[in-house]
Amino acid sequence: MGEEALFELTRAPQLNEVITLARAVYEGEGIEDDLKKSIKTLNTFRREMRSFFRHQLKFQENTPTLMTQAPLIEKALEKLRTGLEEAYRYFSSHDREALVKGIAIMRESFAELFASIDSLKEEERNIPRYAESPLQNELMRVGYGVMRGTIKPEAFKERLAAVRQSIKAFYEGFDKMSPAPHEEAFFHEKRSEIKKALKEYFRGLEEAALYFADHSTEHIARGLERSKEASEMLVLLHRGLTESGAGPRTRPCIQCGGENEVTAKFCVHCNARLADFATGQSSSMEFRMDQEGMVKASAHADTEFTRDLQNTVLRARDGSLSSEGFLAELSRLEAKVLHARKEKARLTLPGDLKGDSPESLVLEEVNSAMEEGIGELLSGIGRMKLFAQAGDESALIFGLEEALSGADRLFQVQFLSESMKKAQPS
Repeated sequence: MGEEALFELTRAPQLNEVITLARAVYEGEGIEDDLKKSIKTLNTFRREMRSFFRHQLKFQENTPTLMTQAPLIEKALEKLRTGLEEAYRYFSSHDREALVKGIAIMRESFAELFASIDSLKEEERNIPRYAESPLQNELMRVGYGVMRGTIKPEAFKERLAAVRQSIKAFYEGFDKMSPAPHEEAFFHEKRSEIKKALKEYFRGLEEAALYFADHSTEHIARGLERSKEASEMLVLLHRGLTESGAGPRTRPCIQCGGENEVTAKFCVHCNARLADFATGQSSSMEFRMDQEGMVKASAHADTEFTRDLQNTVLRARDGSLSSEGFLAELSRLEAKVLHARKEKARLTLPGDLKGDSPESLVLEEVNSAMEEGIGELLSGIGRMKLFAQAGDESALIFGLEEALSGADRLFQVQFLSESMKKAQPS
């Protein structure tokens, strides 16, 4: 690949930032620290995308396309890590060929990633749309997948619990809402209809949940149909609010303050991710930018283990710890993680809160995240051993990032676990 083609921009904004900064460094005009930060940010994006993809897989039907493309996506994300590590070697060797090779591998990985995603999107266009409301449509898609035996019941249980929690919270908080002055007339006229639709929606969800008591798919069919009718009524009421002029037509971006269409996903002024129209929450994969446009890295959890790990890495980098000593220290930390995996107790709930309760589903996620965090820690420590064995600094940097990411996950899980334990009746 020629130099011009190598540094051409792609469909991926995350990669384009790396390419732009890499070209400047390659030509002797860029700032190496900026490129280093950008490569680390792209690696964070890779990890987040991998976790998000794996989580979403359980809600998808095992079609031939998905079964073909899922392993290819995993392979492309692993190739992306290889490209990032190769490019990062430039900072220790200042070998421009390492930078060129890394960019080429990254370009290949994103091309493969987009090819797989495009195939899945093409298949998605042929999936029937069951309801106008995206929330209800997704619930029905997963529910009907369970009825056909192509999606596991646990996926429907998780989706159902999330929707039930949202509808219940909205219903309970509806009377406390304070509409804007220009919305008061509409809310006064339609308040009873909105509450009736919300109540009917919740009853439909409760009907669908009966499936988990006797595994009769009739409960899913009746419950989804009932909740669909209620969701369509809510859609009509929302449309009436907008068409009456009462509803907001624009909303501000929390990043730059610019006005956007109420249904827009990204700000037209600064391209920041906008808060979700339905939930008011922004994407978990949103990157906060500073005034110079550089991504700010979030601080890692500050624990005795992470301090021990980072201090060990610093000693290895400044030469105060030999390769043999570094390997020994990593083995010590690895033994701590393995001991934690062996000794860790799965968090449980009293019998009356088990089943399809929201608490039960939260704990399923907690225990799953705990295992994933331990896996990331062990993988990161394993990669750092390559530095001790072969002096590969990129393996050290990326291994440390992966290990700290796993430690962060465990720290968050521990915090949530302790909160859940305090909430349990004695």
